[in-house]
Amino acid sequence: MAPETITNETYKLQQLPDITARIQELEELARKREVTADRAIVEMAKIAFNDIAKPSTKTANLKPIHELDDDTAAAIGGIEVDELSEGRGEDREHIGRTLKIEIADKKVALDSLFKHLGLFTDKLELTGKDGKPIEILDAKVALVRGVIQNPPAGGADPEDQ
Repeated sequence: MAPETITNETYKLQQLPDITARIQELEELARKREVTADRAIVEMAKIAFNDIAKPSTKTANLKPIHELDDDTAAAIGGIEVDELSEGRGEDREHIGRTLKIEIADKKVALDSLFKHLGLFTDKLELTGKDGKPIEILDAKVALVRGVIQNPPAGGADPEDQ
């Protein structure tokens, strides 16, 4: 669909009362839940800069969840608990528990922050003097002048040809 068509269709949809009401509901919900770009960036930074040692004690045990600081808790992607037991039926005895924590993907978070900050670019834009567009004709003239003023070693002068 052409951009102009999209713009026209968007305008038409925004004139419908049901659509306008739903947009207002979603905007209000976002305000209530404080869903903002700044908050999303802060949460991404918590993941990107988390310290893998914070959720555990010096003896390599997992700290109780309620003892984790907010930044560390935000970087946890999931927790898995396995109850361990021996025996069957009435003889079954609880012998322990295995806790596994999944830390959110740090590389994905860093990549997202780098892109947001413009540190990763998918394209390269070149500009001319003072940020103006590059003048192709000027570039060709400069190239020819450079060749004329600095002819290749052992080669003929381009003006002689």
